Amino acid sequence: MHSPLLTMFSFYGLVGGLIASGIVVYTNPSNWNFALAAFLALVVSFVNLNSNEVQLPALLTLGFSFFLASNDPKRVLLWSILIPVWIPIGEILRFILNSERTLGPSELLGSFLAFGFSFAGSYLGAKAKNASSKAIKP
Repeated sequence: MHSPLLTMFSFYGLVGGLIASGIVVYTNPSNWNFALAAFLALVVSFVNLNSNEVQLPALLTLGFSFFLASNDPKRVLLWSILIPVWIPIGEILRFILNSERTLGPSELLGSFLAFGFSFAGSYLGAKAKNASSKAIKP
C-alpha cells in the first residue's frame, strides 16, 4: 500500500518535471532531447513506484533509451545513465516516505538492473541509427 505522501510527491514531481521540461524547450529549443530524456526518466520512475511488476519499467527503460540514442547516437552513454538513474532514487524516496517498507539489498540492487536495460537499448539504438544512415546513402 502506498502512502498518500509518496503518491503526492511522485505525481507532483512528474507534473513539475513536465513544466520544467517545457520551460527548457521554450527557452532553449536545441536542448529538447535533454528535456525529453529528463521527463521520460521521471515517467519510468513513476511507473516503477506504482507497479508491482518489473516488466513495464524495464520495457520503458529499454524503449526510451533506444529512441533517444537513435536520435542522437553521439551521446549513447548519457542516455544510458539519464533514463534509469531515477529508479533507485524513487526506491529511496519510497523508503523515506513509507515507514512500513524496508529498504533491503533486493530493492536497491533490483533497481540498478534498469541500467542494463538502458545500456542495451541505447547501444542498440545507436547501432540502428548507424546501420540505417549507411544503408540510405544515395
